[in-house]
Amino acid sequence: MQFSVCIPHLNDYLALWFTVHSVQLDAAEDYGPDDFEIVVCDNNSRPEIKKKVDKLFADRVLWGKWRHRVVTWETQGVDQARTCAADNAESELLFFLDSHVLVNRGYFKTAVDYMKAHPEVGILHAGLSWNGYNKQVRGTAYKLKLDTDFWGDWVSHNTQATEPWQCGSSGLAAFAVRKHELQQVGGFNPHFLKYGGGEVYIDLKYWMFGYQAVVHPSLHAVHSGHHRDYQWDNGTLWVNFGICAYVIGGEEYLQKKLRASIEKEPHMRERFEHLAEIARARGEEERMWLLSNAEFTLPQVLEKFQAENIYY
Repeated sequence: MQFSVCIPHLNDYLALWFTVHSVQLDAAEDYGPDDFEIVVCDNNSRPEIKKKVDKLFADRVLWGKWRHRVVTWETQGVDQARTCAADNAESELLFFLDSHVLVNRGYFKTAVDYMKAHPEVGILHAGLSWNGYNKQVRGTAYKLKLDTDFWGDWVSHNTQATEPWQCGSSGLAAFAVRKHELQQVGGFNPHFLKYGGGEVYIDLKYWMFGYQAVVHPSLHAVHSGHHRDYQWDNGTLWVNFGICAYVIGGEEYLQKKLRASIEKEPHMRERFEHLAEIARARGEEERMWLLSNAEFTLPQVLEKFQAENIYY
């Protein structure tokens, strides 16, 4: 088996159906049914959706010759679902697709060939467009705001590029990694119980372990809709970004985020200070592990970005 497609099962049935169908339409052009599998993680989704998905994959006429599996994880959170799917995947090369995106034709063949030829690339991103709009967008990346939010802004970048380019971080709606390298860098954060923050967290960790994060201009994913079963709130997002800051950059970056938040909303000082304490407590184990295992620190990575004009 050449690759596994891991899908966090967090969306409505119709969106998931189109995503699975999109995967098979493209992959089947270059691969047979034994060359790839689709692993869907059902992490506490609504019972009525779970029944529909089970029925979908039980339809042997429509899907019978293709490898499909639904695995379960009791906790919500998109990164928890990705971890569950990755642990259950049988292939070394993993593709992560949100359960509401469609991929362009040639997506898997292009990505598989590129990852085989470029062992220095640890995580390969696709360009993104939203709800079918901006179909000419060939790459979308983050402009990181590490001194304020420890997250980033969506920006279109290198729309005319014909060659892959390195980026500080990009969106995680569609990307490819190698399973053993994902485990080597420590995987996704186990404390993101709801959506938010995973992009910067995983991309910067790959850079800290000496791998590259790259956007390929021939890979394109379109969000098929905005309906989602997962939820978030401002407090949850703050804690997620705070965990990222504390784990990857340490207390210095958590303090930067804290100061920026208080300056913006001074009446919320006590609330932000409380959220920072939560972020420290949840991130301490990962921070100590990263300090002991990563090849580079965050300041060293940012120096590399500046020296090599890497977009971040």
